[in-house]
Amino acid sequence: MLRNLICVFVLLLSSLAFGQQCEIAVNAIKTSGDAITGLGTTDFTAEANKRPVSVDSAQYENEQSRRVILVFDTDRKLPANHLKLETDFANSILDAAKPGDSFGLLTSSSKTDVKLGSDREAVRTGLGRLLTGRSDKRGGTLDRVADAIDWFGSPQLGDSVVVFAIDTLDDHKISVRDVTRRLAEHQVRLFGVSLGKLQRSNSAATMTGTTYRGLGEVRPENPISADTGDPDFLPISVNSGGYLAPQNSIPTSDAQKLRFRKTAELMAGLIDQFYAVRVKAPGNGPIAIGLAKPAPDARLLYSHTLPACGKQ
Repeated sequence: MLRNLICVFVLLLSSLAFGQQCEIAVNAIKTSGDAITGLGTTDFTAEANKRPVSVDSAQYENEQSRRVILVFDTDRKLPANHLKLETDFANSILDAAKPGDSFGLLTSSSKTDVKLGSDREAVRTGLGRLLTGRSDKRGGTLDRVADAIDWFGSPQLGDSVVVFAIDTLDDHKISVRDVTRRLAEHQVRLFGVSLGKLQRSNSAATMTGTTYRGLGEVRPENPISADTGDPDFLPISVNSGGYLAPQNSIPTSDAQKLRFRKTAELMAGLIDQFYAVRVKAPGNGPIAIGLAKPAPDARLLYSHTLPACGKQ
């Protein structure tokens, strides 16, 4: 009996000393936005709390179904053509997603919500209703993101929220810090479509956006827009492992419409397919994932905060 207790105690100390298993969704993409496939465990490096940690495995996940919640700020008075642009983007995600993916729709009014797991056509119908009139207000964009996290329930690797909004500078009740923390705890990735103020120039951050070459990293020295906008939304999205897709104007030419649709398809692809990277880390805290052989045309998207390790 005493020997068994000693063994358990030793195992407990070992787990604390050497860390527990954490699984992180990681996208490796080219500047074009296309996925980089064929990577293995030895191709990734990791640091937790600025200290090297071991990468135990890196498995490319492209078969499992995902859960995705679309969040629309329907309280803002968007011009009809801008709202149509948002719903077109959402429908393009639905078109490009795997048949087994599960979707839900959250808006500024419970009357237009579509519960997660509903038939995909019900989500399309819900998107269509957004174009027919305004809904009553029930909180800000960040509040809806918090609601989406609650809808997921038990975390599943790859859970994603896609936000369609002008900004987050409204009367939201939840704080930016709390949303950021809850996204990390529940392993939820935040993607977004940026119309206007969400798209911004920030000398301290980079973002992933559309350029003439496709979907890729936009660096501070080459900002897409001079709009200052909201100082919180971009870091929330990038730090959760997602990104913002900027849209300056309504697509009019065939080339612009094709690029717009391709951006939605790329977003759907990155939500569906990623590397499940398992690291041994001491627990919650900052995490940095890298490539053993960095490439100038490569960018990694992943949550910058460890989830509650050992609970997968």
